[in-house]
Amino acid sequence: MVAYGFKRFFAPQIVAGIKRQTVRADRRRHARPGEHVQLYQAMRTRHCRKLLDPDPVCTDTLPIVVETSSLLDCVIAAIEIDGRRLHRDEIEAFAGADGFAPEHINHLAIDMHGKTARENMGAFWLANHPASLFEGVLIKWRQRIEMKSAAQAGAGRAPARISALPAMSHRRVALTIEGTDRAGAEALASGDTRKGMKSNAENKGPPRAPAHIAPFVEALGVDGAVEMLLEFGGSQVHLSRVGYRSTSAVAERLGVEKEDALAKVFGPGYIKVPLGRQWIAQVMFAQGVSINEIARTIRADVATVRRWGLIKADMQLDLEDWLAGKTA
Repeated sequence: MVAYGFKRFFAPQIVAGIKRQTVRADRRRHARPGEHVQLYQAMRTRHCRKLLDPDPVCTDTLPIVVETSSLLDCVIAAIEIDGRRLHRDEIEAFAGADGFAPEHINHLAIDMHGKTARENMGAFWLANHPASLFEGVLIKWRQRIEMKSAAQAGAGRAPARISALPAMSHRRVALTIEGTDRAGAEALASGDTRKGMKSNAENKGPPRAPAHIAPFVEALGVDGAVEMLLEFGGSQVHLSRVGYRSTSAVAERLGVEKEDALAKVFGPGYIKVPLGRQWIAQVMFAQGVSINEIARTIRADVATVRRWGLIKADMQLDLEDWLAGKTA
């Protein structure tokens, strides 16, 4: 079994299944198709942690050539995989699959500010592979999913689905959403909102954190991650090593214990904290907080919050309007 180490800003994408490949220099032994591979963050350090369990399975090991030029803004001049040269659009898609998409990495990697995945890959390549010609291998894997028993998965719970129902008013269409039973949905459509209607907290637990926020949830839990993002979102913060009597901003405002928890996940050093306003809004809404209160907390326009795809927001707004006598 072959092991590979990754920088910490790639870890969330690997865990989320977004990054399922890696480019490596030639060495005596690489993973072969059908073999299990072990993926680690900060391998061979005391902050080492395994990223996937069970171990994924290698699907391809292909020769790759990457040509770079510092004269180009994107740095990456050409990529050839298994003897086939990629077109421009294919290079961008490849860079995204390799973990360099701006939406996934710009908020985590301090030195990456590219507008495209190719630009971010170029910045990384220039810093780590200064030679203009790189020859190595491309290793791809697929994640293995452990099947749970019906008891573990929560037998008897209806599968998640969204279905249109008769409109409550001339302005909106009510929706049944995950966790709402059919009796409740029919009651909502008929206008009897108190019959079978559940609160947001009863409908569903906290929403799943996206890849760039997941490490904060892993370290601090949902409430702690919300507190962290509200306090430091959009900025860089420094994490001291675990056990150090820190005087950092994180330790002063959140406490040493929470800084240690973050350092165990990210390792010591500087990290960028995402804003995460949309995810915070989803968490607060799931806890039954009103749209107006959410907007005030995250400092966003209430109209923006309503447009953010909170599926259950339409239901809450319909209910609020109905109770206020505003709907037809």
